Order: sequence, then structure tokens, then C-alpha cells
Amino acid sequence: MSRPPPSRPLPSPRQRRPSASPTDPSLAKSARSRTDP
Repeated sequence: MSRPPPSRPLPSPRQRRPSASPTDPSLAKSARSRTDP
């Protein structure tokens, strides 16, 4: 009960990857810098 199910991955690994979070401001800045020379 205190432990979450294995089928539900923790947000920790997901948050660790900025590319997985397109809403992240960090990713938006990176994408903008990439398109902008």
C-alpha cells in the first residue's frame, strides 16, 4: 500500500529527462536556441 505499483513509473526518472517534458521551460529554451542560431 505504501509502495506504488510497478506499472506506474515514478515521475523522478521522467523529470530527470527534460526531453520527455516538452512543457518544461528548460526544454523550450533549448529548442529555441537550437532553431535560433
